[in-house]
Amino acid sequence: MVVGQDPSAAPSLQKPVEITARKTEYRNNDLLWVLTGDVLVKHGETQLRADYMTYDTTTHDIYGRDNVQILHEGREYTGEEFNYNLETGAGDWLDFEILQGAFSVTSDSMQRVGKDHFVMQNATITTCQGDPPEVYLRAKEAYVSDDKRLEAKHVVLYVRGVPVFYLPYLKKNLNGSESNLDVVPGYSSRWGAFLLTSYRYRLNTWLEGKTHVDYRSERGWGIGQDFQWHDQKEERYHGDFRVYYADDQMPFEDELDKEWTSPLVDSDRYRFKLRHQHSLTEKDTLRVTSDYLSDPDVLEDFYDKEFRQSTVPENFATLTHRDDKYTAALDFNFRVNDFYSNIDRLPDASLDVPRMQLGNSKFYYESGNSVAYLQNSFADQLKLQDVESGRVDTRHGFTYYTKQLGWLNLSPHVGYQGTYYSETPEKRTVISTSVTTNEAGEVAGSTTESVETIAGGSDLRNVFEIGLDASFKAFKELSNQDRGRDVGYRHVIEPFANYAYVPKPNVTPDELYQFDSLDRLNEKNDLGIGLRNKLQTKRNGRLHDLAYLELLTVANVDKAPTETETVEDLFFDAEFKIFERAALDIRGNYDFVRNDLEQIDVDFGIESRELSSLRMQYLFRDKSRELFATELNLFPRRRWSYTGYARYDIKGSDLQEHSHFIRHKTNCLGIGLGVRETGSDITVWVQLWLLAFPGSSVELGR
Repeated sequence: MVVGQDPSAAPSLQKPVEITARKTEYRNNDLLWVLTGDVLVKHGETQLRADYMTYDTTTHDIYGRDNVQILHEGREYTGEEFNYNLETGAGDWLDFEILQGAFSVTSDSMQRVGKDHFVMQNATITTCQGDPPEVYLRAKEAYVSDDKRLEAKHVVLYVRGVPVFYLPYLKKNLNGSESNLDVVPGYSSRWGAFLLTSYRYRLNTWLEGKTHVDYRSERGWGIGQDFQWHDQKEERYHGDFRVYYADDQMPFEDELDKEWTSPLVDSDRYRFKLRHQHSLTEKDTLRVTSDYLSDPDVLEDFYDKEFRQSTVPENFATLTHRDDKYTAALDFNFRVNDFYSNIDRLPDASLDVPRMQLGNSKFYYESGNSVAYLQNSFADQLKLQDVESGRVDTRHGFTYYTKQLGWLNLSPHVGYQGTYYSETPEKRTVISTSVTTNEAGEVAGSTTESVETIAGGSDLRNVFEIGLDASFKAFKELSNQDRGRDVGYRHVIEPFANYAYVPKPNVTPDELYQFDSLDRLNEKNDLGIGLRNKLQTKRNGRLHDLAYLELLTVANVDKAPTETETVEDLFFDAEFKIFERAALDIRGNYDFVRNDLEQIDVDFGIESRELSSLRMQYLFRDKSRELFATELNLFPRRRWSYTGYARYDIKGSDLQEHSHFIRHKTNCLGIGLGVRETGSDITVWVQLWLLAFPGSSVELGR
């Protein structure tokens, strides 16, 4: 082993050169070094390895071949032959490979033209292994910079050796988490044959763009542009802006749909969507959400996934300040789409003080305050008059916590809520007189009376409340047996009662404009009685609830003469988590007046260690709807996997929706085939994605 250091490096190089080799020969008066066997050249952060190298100490040119490996700023390059200049950083490589993130970039030849730039000829870019890879990009010329960016010209996408797509230009972050080009072909009853494509690109470290070009044979062309931003360093902000336009050649399902919706819907379909969240400081957060739509059906037609989550999107901007002792917020909620009704808040400022102890006493205080200008903006097609009012609300409550007899918790409380309205509705009787003359020349008159609501004066509503909360806990140890994962069982029971009395306020709900629940406050004299049960164990050293059951009923102490029952409903909530990977939730209420179940929600889920899962949901609303839905996910980590979903309307005996998606994973490629039926619409589609980027594929109903 020979170790040497270039004595001439100091005058022309900023950093020394360290050389290690099994054998060294000195030629041309010691100006040319010939190095063989495990050769290592270190120059700052750059390391060159090869079986054979020559080093010119005057020009600092290095030639290397056989098992070449170059490490530069944490990046690895491998190949068979290279030329490199230590002073300029320029060089030439033959048959070289760059490994960066999930990518491998190889080329017939590569030249380093500067510290941060490489030029490659006949480059192959892939995330797959094999020769040739299953999926790869082939570019005539490519540029790779040290900031992990690749730019390529005349790029062809190959799948199993078959060229399937051409791009004149490609720009890619080699450390990116998603692929650039996503393509989903398919067929739908509503869309006809379709091809959804998107091209993703990074504009800088915090901003990413995505361009959509879609074709639907029954609907026509659609184009879209997305921008997504994310503070990757400090995680202070994130958001996105999306715009989409479709020249829809079939905006109506049938003639009846055209008759009903033609005043609102035409062939120009578009949407603008904005989402932004920004942590201005540790305590201040800004949230902005806005959706501007061409018509009320555009989400259902092109973004059905979003439509099912929210049929009427909101538009708001909220600034929130959270302190240890209070929360302040400024909210702007406004109507953007004139075919939707909305409660506008321009603005709504609030200051809430959570329940806090007063000194060292047993008294606690809480408060809620708001100042708002509200407007009920009705959809234009309803042709109703908008109503508006300023509203100032303040609420204050005091609670005294005490424990009696060492086990009974008693908490009396009092409260006051005052609300000022700048405008209240006023009803007046309008008498209309009409005069008609018949053919004989006789004059006849008639009068009609009607009641209309107009804007009245201001008013102050006063609401007072007194009440008492009572509860206690008791438990019994059922077992101390150690069952491995679970140790012991105990039963915890907690009866509770909550009484609240609110005398009739001086201004009742029918004398106010109705904007939200605050305007519906009215008299009450209610006694809530409930019982909480828990079955607990110690699982893996921590307290775990195996079963939870809460029962609650509310008695109207001062019932009206027309009311037949003091207690009207029994509310129940049950949760079971007996097994580690299974859970069952049941909640609903029973109507004592009609002796009937009014509503119930059942949710059951189970998951295997391989992450196969089954979820079933049951929803019942008396005289309204009864639905059953299930979702099955099988073997998501294996080569073959399946996801299925179905929703069945029990009352209507109708299978509303079912979908099936089968995936197959090769060495580096994911292939999916899906089918979905919703009502009369059937959709079939194919998805392809690289396993290195599992979230790369375009989703239907995006």
